[in-house]
Amino acid sequence: MNSTHICQASRSAYNFLIRSVCACVLSLIVIEAPVSAGNPDDMRLDGYPFKKDIPWVEEAIGHDLGEMSVRYDVMMAYLRNLAKISDRVSVETIGYSHERRPIIMLTYTHPDNRAKLEAMRKRHLQAGIGSTPESPNNQTTTDDPLVLWINHGVHGDEMSGIDHAMLTAYHLVAAQGDKMEQFLKDTIVLQIATFNPDGHARNATWVNMHKSVATVTDPQHRERSTTWPGGRTNHYWFDLNRQWLLLTQPESLAWMAQYQKWRPHVVMDYHEMGRGQTYYFHPGVESRTHPMVSAETMERLDQLSRYTAKALDEAGVPYFTRERFDNFYIGKGSTYPAVSGGVGILFEQSASDGIKVETANGINSFRRNIREHHITAIATLLGAHDMAADLKSYQRAFFKEVPLLASADPVKAYVFDADGDTERLNLFIDLLDRHAIEAYRLARELTVDGERFTKGEAVIVPANQPLYRLVKGIFGRFTEFEDDSFYDISGWTLSLSYNLRVAEVGAQQFSSRAMGEPAKAFATSVPATSEDTVFYVMEAGSYYLPRATYELLDAGVRAGVMTKPVTIETANGTHDLAAGAVIIPRASAGQVDKANLDQMVTKLAKRDGLKIHAATSGLTPQGPDLGGASVTALKRPEILMIVGESVSSYAAGELWHLLDHKMHMRVSMVDTRHFDLIDPWRYTHIIMPNGRFSTLSKNARPTLARWVDDGGVLIAERRGAAAVTGFEWGLKAKLKAKEEGGTPDRQPFGQKRDARAKPLLRGAVFLSDLDLTHPLAFGYARPTLPSHKDTQVMFAAHEDPFATVAAYQGQPLASGYASDKNKTRIAGSPMAIAEIKGRGKVILLADGPDFRGTWFGTNRLLLNAILFADAIE
Repeated sequence: MNSTHICQASRSAYNFLIRSVCACVLSLIVIEAPVSAGNPDDMRLDGYPFKKDIPWVEEAIGHDLGEMSVRYDVMMAYLRNLAKISDRVSVETIGYSHERRPIIMLTYTHPDNRAKLEAMRKRHLQAGIGSTPESPNNQTTTDDPLVLWINHGVHGDEMSGIDHAMLTAYHLVAAQGDKMEQFLKDTIVLQIATFNPDGHARNATWVNMHKSVATVTDPQHRERSTTWPGGRTNHYWFDLNRQWLLLTQPESLAWMAQYQKWRPHVVMDYHEMGRGQTYYFHPGVESRTHPMVSAETMERLDQLSRYTAKALDEAGVPYFTRERFDNFYIGKGSTYPAVSGGVGILFEQSASDGIKVETANGINSFRRNIREHHITAIATLLGAHDMAADLKSYQRAFFKEVPLLASADPVKAYVFDADGDTERLNLFIDLLDRHAIEAYRLARELTVDGERFTKGEAVIVPANQPLYRLVKGIFGRFTEFEDDSFYDISGWTLSLSYNLRVAEVGAQQFSSRAMGEPAKAFATSVPATSEDTVFYVMEAGSYYLPRATYELLDAGVRAGVMTKPVTIETANGTHDLAAGAVIIPRASAGQVDKANLDQMVTKLAKRDGLKIHAATSGLTPQGPDLGGASVTALKRPEILMIVGESVSSYAAGELWHLLDHKMHMRVSMVDTRHFDLIDPWRYTHIIMPNGRFSTLSKNARPTLARWVDDGGVLIAERRGAAAVTGFEWGLKAKLKAKEEGGTPDRQPFGQKRDARAKPLLRGAVFLSDLDLTHPLAFGYARPTLPSHKDTQVMFAAHEDPFATVAAYQGQPLASGYASDKNKTRIAGSPMAIAEIKGRGKVILLADGPDFRGTWFGTNRLLLNAILFADAIE
């Protein structure tokens, strides 16, 4: 090591020491040595004396609440310290974000309850969900706890919904008096702060880096223009408030495990909305309630809201209810409880987008927002305590009613399989298990509407089970609605998103004898390798085939894709395989050595649930030979995704998560404004997610055109596909022209918002007919393909009859809402197009291939385009 290296090492060691010392000092300042801060009287609630030995929030964090956004580590230090010094609260780490930030849950109750907390939890579940030996009559007692749950910070940029967690925590730990003592004896309060630490960290950094001595209230100030993708979403840019049903992210997996463990009576969900509003809390628009949400649930919600209204009236805070927001999409934090035995309440505060901002209602203050959220939190907690007997009775009745609902339902069960794809089936079984939904292996063959389901390969979910309403929400197809306007998506049938073959089992076909062992993960097999093995052949239908193929190519393995059906010879007999099987010669020129290849193949078969055959000859009994012209050689893809301004961060995040997290494929990302600065010829594939791409320069278009002509594969989806059709490349793919009618009917202005919403496609499921012979369809077993449509992007019929990979069916709507006009326009039009341009290809998808990370059906189209585009001739 030379002197320069020694100096660098010394400086590094010195800097590390300084940082470590500073961190220790900071922790002492934050917790042990409070600094002076603002008067707490304007943030504490009147009528409560507070314990002197509990550190006041502002003294502990070193600044006034609302003066800046509290850093996540500082917030965690304060909350953990409360658990150290108070016998009212305990803390546990329930999971970690993608960026390895801890997600903590605080549990508040009276000190006398601490030793019996687990017994109280079990008694609560027994009393609420059903009769058990410990609670044979399913009756509540005075000892049964009221379980209350508070969500903070599911959106990282909704600042007051996060920072008020500390204020509410302080109150629950420090407030004294008979009322608080009794509240703590009767309740268990669960608080998660925060749901989205990665998004919060991004947003806090942005807001704090623009902190001014003289606070700027200008709405156009840079403080309020967070750079793309903003702080709302998590690491992969997912909206976590849509994850309660889908559970594709570690944050949602962590909190769902706790939710199922506790099944709270009330869930309080804290958010912010657009600035210039007042204060909102549930109930929402009455006509926009999911059919599985009962009137009894909405009655309790209405009763609870009166406590909130009273507290805000006394504080002089204007508010509104029953407008804008709704209880339709059951995958949100305020609606999921309504189909699982609880009451969920949404709270929305007018955003300050920083410290203070000018609005039509005057100056909106971050500090004021924190206080108002705190007011509603305590009011709702105490209101729920007043309603404790009724809320417990309601939850008991919720589950007791299930047998009656199931008896009246013509659908007695849902039976499904995944066309032999073990891993896709296992993923869905795991999802059901995390939602505490009972699922069983099919114990006898079952035929429903001509569809035969095989014992040992299919799964059956009975309707008559505690979470009946959630089962209906996951499997049901709802296409008719009282109100045709939606705050969120209208259709999300998860059995369709996983592209399962599913049937509704009626009373005549259903028997409890069809339900075998509880459904757990189906086992996978490994290839029977021997010295006679000449080729490994990986079946096309396995969900993780793209991941395994990429890993093999990345390791230098030579492989190809069989473009036609084939029959192969193995030591175990012959096997008929569909097109799309990946062919790996075990010993050929340029191949990795046999021992390494055998190890890799065995590992991938176990890890990814692949069906891999050990072929004993390249000569086949039927179909092309394994070394012939029907095998297209595969190359490791080099993938670029264009992101940034004018691109949907949600869409880009979905694809990044699919490629990186699920498939372990490297994907480079470049901002639209920087595309002119890079060399696109480094990449084999370029992806344009949903977006208008208005910030992509005009010079980029001819560059992209030349790149495609030189052999590149361009994949564009939704509005990204629409942008490509307007690049004037001479593509044959065109958008469908909007139909123009005559003079529109005159309508009352008061109905304008609803009238504008009705024609929109706010997320519905449509069915397409898929060309199973096309390389983009490799691995699909059935021609019917569900996709999720949330834009007006529609293609005109393509003049090349071989270019349409999938086209919407004549009656395309499967679940959700679409106007009659939209259904007519969509019917028969292309959903997926693969057009040849020069030596390259342009792949256009009208719908998102992996909407919210859970469309296991259509995301295979994208993965096939990445791996098998060279097979498109």
